[in-house]
Amino acid sequence: MIDLKDNAFKPISFWSWNGVMEERELRDQIRDFKKKGFGGFFIHSRAGRLIPYMGPQWMAACRAAAGEAVHTGLDVWLYDEDGWPSGFAGGLVNGKGKDFWARHLEFSAHRPTEQYENLISAYKKIGDEYERTDADDETAELFCVERLVPTYVDLMNPKVTKEFIKVTHEVYKSELGEYFGKTVKGIFTDEPQLLGDYPWSSEIEKAYRAEYGEDIRNSLWKLKMCDGGYEFKYRYRKLTNKLFSESYVKPINEWCEQNGLAFTGHFGCEDGLVEQLRSNGGVMTFYSEMNMPGIDHLGNRFAPINLMKQVSSVANRRGLPYVLSESFGCSGWNVAFKDLAAMAGWQGVFGINMLCLHLSAYTITGRRKRDYPAFFSYQEPWWEQMGTLNK
Repeated sequence: MIDLKDNAFKPISFWSWNGVMEERELRDQIRDFKKKGFGGFFIHSRAGRLIPYMGPQWMAACRAAAGEAVHTGLDVWLYDEDGWPSGFAGGLVNGKGKDFWARHLEFSAHRPTEQYENLISAYKKIGDEYERTDADDETAELFCVERLVPTYVDLMNPKVTKEFIKVTHEVYKSELGEYFGKTVKGIFTDEPQLLGDYPWSSEIEKAYRAEYGEDIRNSLWKLKMCDGGYEFKYRYRKLTNKLFSESYVKPINEWCEQNGLAFTGHFGCEDGLVEQLRSNGGVMTFYSEMNMPGIDHLGNRFAPINLMKQVSSVANRRGLPYVLSESFGCSGWNVAFKDLAAMAGWQGVFGINMLCLHLSAYTITGRRKRDYPAFFSYQEPWWEQMGTLNK
């Protein structure tokens, strides 16, 4: 289990690497984080970055940051993506070809003709229901098509995660492995997700037949029913949730544990039970596969209680000491310290004990100053008072 020692429960900077990333400036900002009471920082690739992601300059900057963290006693936390959502490694994974692309289902009364669409099933109307028929059946009235999304990846496919780990986690290990479990404490995943109203994968058909002994294509039309088809809908959502957990979350957590790291971060649509069920089948399955589960508490607001209670209940059940929250982003330039303290207290009451402050900017030149403020870095006029909040 990860031990944060003197930095336990101290806020962590969500540090936006959005420029040239010069060594002297990196070291100066790290020393400033220490003075202001931070326990560490996330190395977060962000819009505006002017060196190649995961390239030689990037890795040289990472090594410089890790070296300075050793001297200052801060913890280094890695971020697993070039932006978000996690899983595509800045294009390296989806760049492997169609087998790696994200996909989802759509229903239409017309035969598919668009690029990146494949016919999954055709159905003809029988009373109030539908029956699967041949693709060339002229009586077919409903078509289920697979839409491929070349800009993202299929996180229900284990070979996608295997490639993601290879080009991200293993590369960090080769460059920073000497710091793993010491100065480098963990890796953050940011909103990995399933796409569309009806997520699909090359793995679903085989998994559904193994789980239920049926051909899933015979019943896909039930997803479009307003009423009825509940058993199939439940099976479908449960299966996509299971595949996502087993193909993405679990392998990354296992890799992190094998390398002495915490696996942290958060998933999409965590606020509402309906939203998360529709998006990914429910987030508590994923929290249960992480050794440092986390949430996203953005905006100047008091989020619904279930956002905190779901993740903290998993941590309590598993005896995990730390629960992370990416906090304060999108709260605006006019947010006050009292607002931040109130939001932190609201989360703390419900079990959140590690705050990741969104975000600290390496630079705010040009459009970067509009990147989901407020910022928690030296560019702010109240930066000298920041240590008061971090105590």
